[in-house]
Amino acid sequence: MGWKHCCCWLLLSLPLQADVFAPLDLPAPTAVRTAIGEPGPAYWQQQVDYQISARLEPAKARLSAEALLKYHNQAPHALPILWFEFPLERLVDAKQSAPLRQLPTGSRPPQPPLVAPSGLQGLEVFAGDKALEVRRQGTFIGVVLPAPLHPGEQAELRFAWTLQLPDRLDPRRPRAGIETLDDGRLLLALTQWYPRAVAFTDQRGWDLSPFLGDAEFNLELGNFDVRLSAPADYLLFGSGELQNPAVFTADERQHWQAASGQSRVTQAGAATEWRQWHFKAEQQRDFALVAGNAWRWQTTLVDLPDQQVRLQVAFPDNGRWLWQRYALAATEHSVRQLQAYLGPFPVNTLTIANIAGIGMEFPGLKLVGFRGPDAAIDGPAPAYSRTQKHDVLGGIMHEVAHAYYPMLVNTDERREGFFDEGIASFLAYLLEQSWSRSFQSFYGDPAGVAPAMLRADYQAPVTRADHFVHKLDSHYHVPAVALVILRQQLLGTERFDQILRDFTALWAGKRPYFFDFIRFVSAQSGLELDWFWRGWFFSDRHVDIALTKAEILLKKPENPQQLASFLRQQARRDSAPLLRLPASLTAEVEQRLALQDHYSAQDDFGVLGQADGQPATEGQWLRLQLHNHGGIPMPLQVQVSTADGKQHRLQLPVDSWRATQQQLELHLWLNSSEPVTVVELDPNRLSGDVNPANQRISGPLPVVLLP
Repeated sequence: MGWKHCCCWLLLSLPLQADVFAPLDLPAPTAVRTAIGEPGPAYWQQQVDYQISARLEPAKARLSAEALLKYHNQAPHALPILWFEFPLERLVDAKQSAPLRQLPTGSRPPQPPLVAPSGLQGLEVFAGDKALEVRRQGTFIGVVLPAPLHPGEQAELRFAWTLQLPDRLDPRRPRAGIETLDDGRLLLALTQWYPRAVAFTDQRGWDLSPFLGDAEFNLELGNFDVRLSAPADYLLFGSGELQNPAVFTADERQHWQAASGQSRVTQAGAATEWRQWHFKAEQQRDFALVAGNAWRWQTTLVDLPDQQVRLQVAFPDNGRWLWQRYALAATEHSVRQLQAYLGPFPVNTLTIANIAGIGMEFPGLKLVGFRGPDAAIDGPAPAYSRTQKHDVLGGIMHEVAHAYYPMLVNTDERREGFFDEGIASFLAYLLEQSWSRSFQSFYGDPAGVAPAMLRADYQAPVTRADHFVHKLDSHYHVPAVALVILRQQLLGTERFDQILRDFTALWAGKRPYFFDFIRFVSAQSGLELDWFWRGWFFSDRHVDIALTKAEILLKKPENPQQLASFLRQQARRDSAPLLRLPASLTAEVEQRLALQDHYSAQDDFGVLGQADGQPATEGQWLRLQLHNHGGIPMPLQVQVSTADGKQHRLQLPVDSWRATQQQLELHLWLNSSEPVTVVELDPNRLSGDVNPANQRISGPLPVVLLP
């Protein structure tokens, strides 16, 4: 396959439409956040440290706890009230679970769920021995301080509360809950279970946007010291590092120390004793635990540059086949690849746990709700679909990617869910494709974005998650595709990868917003990409650029014989015969040399395989007309195939669309006089175009004679 260079001149038409290429209206730079997307010299964020002691009663689905909390006010503002959140409070009253988003066409409003009540059953807050006023507002808890907390000061508060845990089958999709297995044993996801400090930021002050179930969380970083007591037959895994390995039984401790990757089954029994588990985590945005008396548990140690990471997977015995076979390997693959791609892995212990239907990321602990078939580990491979397998693998890879966004880079999930989910989905796509080129990736492939962006109710990714009908499309798939295009098409892989690494390192342990990322990419790349961010993130448009016309331009010859010769050449058929003979027949003359003469090598247009009346120059002009149906302008690759089997390519810059965002006329000089067989836009399907069927025109192309 041969490649040749082409050159072009652009003829632009239609009125100027400047909205797509206009500068984005971003917040003004400050001393906290600079114009180049970096933390400024006055950057600040709050710090909240927790010492928690809790008791878990699985059979009653109840948790009782106390916490000593230190709130460090590092903001330049005095705070008379501190806000915290218990997201499970939305389950107390069905009215608090009503989504803001519209229901799909034809669907019925959900009925109030018939589930046991869950949420806070008691809450008290003290400063020393003094009970403080508590103001409840949906899922938020406002604690009125005895005196305003001034900049540089810290408040020490004591919380005491009792929490009723939800059933994981609650149709309001709690990010926590209990799964009851067929034999009565239990798995518990203990998440959103303590008074989590609401973010107080330089951009919004207190972020009191209510939690309605889809838009996730905006949290402060802090240190955690957590002790939790549970029945002795329950095995616990949590965020952070286990401080007391002596809590293990002798068999458990041997399994933990061996770290062989082999599977161990939790031994359930009528436990009458209790065990207290002790975990610590430093500078993390959240803390979660899982508990169960029905785990299969695998663990191994992975050596990384300057770091050793303990990996663990925990899954119930009735979901053992795919998890037993793939989960630990997929986790190790993800950690190794991400560490090489983005830098040191953010934690030294990582646990992946499976509780059916619950998928959520936490520091050092990831919940993956996909399970796969129930089958014996040592038996024959059970029947399972390709989708079931890749749901488990892809779910693990996606959640491990969240270790960087938002767990290391502390993004605002509540208002900018597309930011962390988009990057995590992009990273998962890299992990999946580096696992296997046959991987069934659900997000990230530009060639597969059409079903998402062509929905009648598709919404821009910047839309808040609670307003969506199709959150997975707008917050996961489309942003991941956009980042793939940014990497493959606009910046180049090496430059994009370095920019993402640098941004991750620069904002590790800090809170960037999406506009910080936009500014950083622009500053590091030297490219003005407002049109890209506007089209892919701030609008509900899509890419649909059609090739509506392709023709050959010819200066009209003065000599009639030259004109006739050229027109005969343009009418020339492909070298393949027009009529395909039956297999039983042959062309007689081709078989009998004695019947051949000098005419045998000619057809109606001259010598076979040669041009009759070649122009003086080795080339020809093409005129192409492109129409932007989708609204997002894109740089494009134009591929021209000629009769000699060669492909000629031209890069069409996005700036070609600046003067017109609907229709573009392009004059292309082709360094070949061969007949054109095909003209095609975006031959490798890398632009995210939703309609490749309108990007191709086959020859022979019409000839336009110019004066």
